Amino acid sequence: MVSEPVQATYHYGEVVTLTAEAEDGWTFTGWGGDLSGDASLETITMDEGKSVTATFSQDAPLPAVKLTITPDPGDVTVSQAIAYTAMAEDVQGYTWDVTSETAFSIEAGAGGSWTGNVYSSGKVGDWTVTGEYKELTDTASLTVNLAKIFLPVVLRNH
Repeated sequence: MVSEPVQATYHYGEVVTLTAEAEDGWTFTGWGGDLSGDASLETITMDEGKSVTATFSQDAPLPAVKLTITPDPGDVTVSQAIAYTAMAEDVQGYTWDVTSETAFSIEAGAGGSWTGNVYSSGKVGDWTVTGEYKELTDTASLTVNLAKIFLPVVLRNH
């Protein structure tokens, strides 16, 4: 919101022009407090203390043109779980989370199982995870390693 004239305090009877300026991806929806209406340019007379709020709503995103799944690369041990996320991006670079709407899979032979976006690893190896959202696809690499077992060493004196 921009006020004209710009100053810290206003005198009794002074007229102030307020302009609601929306950032890219946002739309001005109206005034609140001591000013009402939805015109982006309004004036208010300072005849007492005033409080004005400009309200904006986020525009609907443009259609997604890119999908990115993470982590990439991923690294787990056998039987360990890893959660994937998916972000869609439009032509203006605006991103939003589409994890719950993305179908995740891993290449045949990897074993393991999926619960939503969480993969519980099966077999050791380097695998490709695929995410599909609407007509968009992205892949991420996943390395599944053997679990490391540490055994205690007992030294005995003979």
